[in-house]
Amino acid sequence: GATYLTQIPQLTQQNLHASENVVSLLLTLFSVGIGAGSLLCRRIGGSAVNIKMVPLGAAGLTLFALYLAASLSFVPERTGPLLGLSEIFHGGWSYYHVMLAVTLLGISGGFYIVPLYAMMQAYSPRSHRARVVAANNILNAVFMVSSAIFSIIILSILKIDIKILFCITAVLSAIFSIWLLQRLKPMLKTAQDSLEG
Repeated sequence: GATYLTQIPQLTQQNLHASENVVSLLLTLFSVGIGAGSLLCRRIGGSAVNIKMVPLGAAGLTLFALYLAASLSFVPERTGPLLGLSEIFHGGWSYYHVMLAVTLLGISGGFYIVPLYAMMQAYSPRSHRARVVAANNILNAVFMVSSAIFSIIILSILKIDIKILFCITAVLSAIFSIWLLQRLKPMLKTAQDSLEG
């Protein structure tokens, strides 16, 4: 999520050749997507802690990152003044594909993170819950900084295109998600057994 959020301004200016208003639109679509994904997660998964949506979110984060990279390939090259919102909405289907991909990434992020946060809070010992949440926030900050450094290396030092960055992020997301899901299965079973016992 941090990778996409930090790269939306560059994506908008360099790939869409659009103004700051379009940056705000894409950030809004991403945020609305996260909110919608969180609400859908609650509606589909129910009120109990349920990590069944996590694989769906993980798959979405991979597929829709690839979809975003592919969508950017079909945006026409432009020169001249930056496009505004009205030009984007009348600019053809390639722009709509980018907007849809950003929204679907947000929804997938909601599917992915909400059940994991619920599980963390439900199964951490009450006496250590605040510490667990604080440790999670520290790890999140470390990974956000790492994603920024990774993006700088890819885009500025290696001069690789942003579409390739999104593809690399998608592959790394898939690898990490598979590893995480394999780790979660026995942990969840142990936690549920301890709650029942």
